[in-house]
Amino acid sequence: MVRINWTFKANDDLKDIAEYISKDSRRYAKSRLPDLKLGQEY
Repeated sequence: MVRINWTFKANDDLKDIAEYISKDSRRYAKSRLPDLKLGQEY
């Protein structure tokens, strides 16, 4: 497995994505952010 080193910009983008998703579902956004950070598909 390849290790991903997140830049500060990429980490900020992930937070923005989670905020956007949370407008519809906070629970879904919270549950999917770790998957995004790990690079897992769902």
